[in-house]
Amino acid sequence: MGQYNDACTSFEFVMQEKPDFKTGLHMVLSYYALADRENMRKSFLRLLDVHAEADDFEKLVPEGDAQWNSLRESLNNDPLHRLERQAKFEGERCILMSAKLISPVIEDTFTVGYQWCVEAIKESTHNHLADDLEINKAVLFLRQKDVAQATETLRSFEKRSNKMATNAAVNLSTIYYLQGDVASAEKYAEVARDSDPYNAAAFVCLGNCSLRRSDFNKAKDFFLCALDNDAACVEALYNLGLTYRSANQVEKSMEQFVKLQMVLRHQPEVLFQIANLNEDLGNDEQAIEWYLQVHTVVPSDEGVLQKLGETFDRLGDRQQAFQYYSDSYRHYPSNLEVIRWLASYYTEMHVPEKAISLYERAGQMRPNEVQWQLAVASCTQRVGNYHKALQILKSTRSKFPENIECLRALIRLCTDLGLKEAGDYASDLRKLEHSQNETIQENKRTGTSVTYSSGRGSGLSSAASGVDSTLKSQPTSAESLSKSIHLYQTTPVDTSYQDQLGPLQDRPRTSRRLMNVETDDLDVGSDLLPL
Repeated sequence: MGQYNDACTSFEFVMQEKPDFKTGLHMVLSYYALADRENMRKSFLRLLDVHAEADDFEKLVPEGDAQWNSLRESLNNDPLHRLERQAKFEGERCILMSAKLISPVIEDTFTVGYQWCVEAIKESTHNHLADDLEINKAVLFLRQKDVAQATETLRSFEKRSNKMATNAAVNLSTIYYLQGDVASAEKYAEVARDSDPYNAAAFVCLGNCSLRRSDFNKAKDFFLCALDNDAACVEALYNLGLTYRSANQVEKSMEQFVKLQMVLRHQPEVLFQIANLNEDLGNDEQAIEWYLQVHTVVPSDEGVLQKLGETFDRLGDRQQAFQYYSDSYRHYPSNLEVIRWLASYYTEMHVPEKAISLYERAGQMRPNEVQWQLAVASCTQRVGNYHKALQILKSTRSKFPENIECLRALIRLCTDLGLKEAGDYASDLRKLEHSQNETIQENKRTGTSVTYSSGRGSGLSSAASGVDSTLKSQPTSAESLSKSIHLYQTTPVDTSYQDQLGPLQDRPRTSRRLMNVETDDLDVGSDLLPL
């Protein structure tokens, strides 16, 4: 009912008469809702004063006696023992939850508040939880993107010789691995393995480092050791499947992921790997079944939808492929491969007006690539808007003055429209081809390679522009200039243009051929003559 003051009064009475962990946790929560720092500290200290159920069974049973060892094993999981373990686990959970809750608010900074909670736990009967709390502190630093503080917190466990030191070393190894420092990651993984030879996570970290170095045999051995120590280590099984796949052992990789899928039924990463492996093996129909399972778990994943579209397209089912490509584009409209396929599909289905918006979006994403502007112009021409297509090509020509394909498209369109500009563009194309030929010959003499591109960018590399500036700086006589002009005028120009979207559609022919009638041989009746 939101009456936190009355709730705090009742909880304090219960904690005085018969304290327990759940009541202490609720009292901390009530004072947290009231934003009462002082009472939050007092409530947390009273929570730490609650006596936990002591597990004295191991202390009472003498060691070295075979009869008592058999009795210990038989009574280790009896109902009373399980109840004590559950109560102990519940108490530890309440303490750790309370510490995580109040540490950011009881002091001015999160670090100071967390340190106060750690010191309070160390001075209580639950001092074994202090290390857990410090590990959680490092994890919280990672969630806050403060990697330096997390690393410093974990390094404080280096000189300790307990289980938490091993866990800290594993976490440090993971942090360094994600940062790309494989040497440091391997160092701390070896520290974790040496302190606890049965720690599966340490072997997983070592296997990851070997996998990063492409040492597949060594990585496989580490992952198998991790599985020997802990058969339920899903990380080791997953990474072992990745190792076999990286080593081109697709069948063994499939075997590992199928085993993992029996443990993790609805894990999308595992289902995706099985689907992808079936695709590599050529089993497209089975790949579709697994991709559909992934799609059921994560229906908004654009990558899975794209994979479904690719697989259906490979099987020849264009309609289903279009459906999944459209869904992928709807969830993530910035995938160039999806945009390219959809635009190509619309062009193939003779709906170029829908492809125009797709190519325009691709051109906005990649403004320095000429192919998208040329595709927009081609689709606009297919729609029948020739003058707009001409404007687009002129704009593209001003932006990419040395692109041959754009010039050829301009020559073709101007020729179809009967414009005199076709000759000017043909002359520019002849000069550009001549300039490129000279640059190629010059680079052959100097041993410099130059790459020309008719689809992207300007079409000339920096080396070509350097040669061109050198030629311009040399004095030119009138005779050589006249020879150059004569060469430009007499050299045949290749104005053939192949549209990257395919040949244009033929215009519909609505007129019919007129019949030639010989009027001299035609007899007209008198009834048909005008009066």
